[in-house]
Amino acid sequence: MSIANEEVQIKRSKKIIENTKENLHSYVPFYFAPRSPMLLVNHSNGVQREIIYLVTRAQDIGEGNLKFIFSDRHPVLRHAQFFTELSYLNEIKWEIFFEPPLKGGYSEIWNSNHDNPMWVDRKEIRQAEFLVFKELSWEFIRGIATINEDIAEKVKTLFNNFNVKSKIVIKKPEWYY
Repeated sequence: MSIANEEVQIKRSKKIIENTKENLHSYVPFYFAPRSPMLLVNHSNGVQREIIYLVTRAQDIGEGNLKFIFSDRHPVLRHAQFFTELSYLNEIKWEIFFEPPLKGGYSEIWNSNHDNPMWVDRKEIRQAEFLVFKELSWEFIRGIATINEDIAEKVKTLFNNFNVKSKIVIKKPEWYY
C-alpha cells in the first residue's frame, strides 16, 4: 500500500535537480528529523502505526563514497538549494529542528508561523531531505525505530523469516504523532 501523496509524487517526478540533472525519484529520500507533515497525514489516515523509520547517518553515506545530495528545505520547492558535499550541512537551519518544546530530542513544532521572521518557512525547512542516489545498501542502515513494541516484534520476526542480519530495532513512540 502506498502512503505517498500522489500530488507530491508527481511534483517529485518532474523536479530535476540542477546539480545532477536527475529527478527526485532517482534518489532514496531521508528526512533529517522525525514527525514530518507526511507522517501527520498518515496519522490522520490511521496508517502511522505501521510506518517504521530506517535510520542512517549522512557521514556514513559520505564515507561510503555513495552519490548523494541534500536539500535545505522541501526539495520540490523552486527555491530549494541542493548540496553534494557534507561540508555544506551547515546551510540547513538546524536551530529549527531543535527548538523547544522538544519531544524525542527534536522540536515538536514543524508548522510555519508568520508572526516571527525565523519561523516563516519552518515547515519547508523541516522537510529538508538527504537523498541517496538510486539505492542504499542495507549495511548503511544503523537501526529501525517503531511506534511500539508490537511493531518492533513484527519487524524482528520479518528479519528472522528472511534471514536478514538483525539491526537495532527500538520503539520510539516519541517520534510519532
